Amino acid sequence: DGSGPGPDPLALQWDITTTHKSDWNQRVIDILLSLYISMEEENHWTPRSRQSITNDITSKFLQCRKCWRKAQPLLRDDGTRENMSEVGDRLVDQTNERLRLARVLGRRTTVTTQKNDLPVWMYLHSIVETLAKDGMSSDESDVDECEVQTLRLKSMPWRADFSHELKIIDAQRL
Repeated sequence: DGSGPGPDPLALQWDITTTHKSDWNQRVIDILLSLYISMEEENHWTPRSRQSITNDITSKFLQCRKCWRKAQPLLRDDGTRENMSEVGDRLVDQTNERLRLARVLGRRTTVTTQKNDLPVWMYLHSIVETLAKDGMSSDESDVDECEVQTLRLKSMPWRADFSHELKIIDAQRL
């Protein structure tokens, strides 16, 4: 009813049955935000905006709530609810399916990268060496978050189109 003392800062608990917009959860978010900001100042971390921190806290709450909701007993066709054993079996089945898909995708990646692709990479390397920095345009370049400059291919009508080959190289860049 809102007349209680609210969340205990030393033993925070979400009200997982409601959204992040509830008064209780907003108070928890405010407490976590204050704690993060004080730790940020104490430890001389790179300052972040209050909105960015709030968004991260809210995202974590939503992730936890999603997991909690998945673990709730579902309604069967006959109108009864799953028991906890059935909930556990359902969650294990979902996890096993996710892991199976990850193995399949991992296997596909392993099979394609284990081929003898040295000649292909030698060819791609020769293209980059031939283009050199003059074949790239710095005015169309991007600088990503790690401050690594990414050069773009200049469009010259007399030159063969190597955009596909360069995309292969870019896809391998970590």
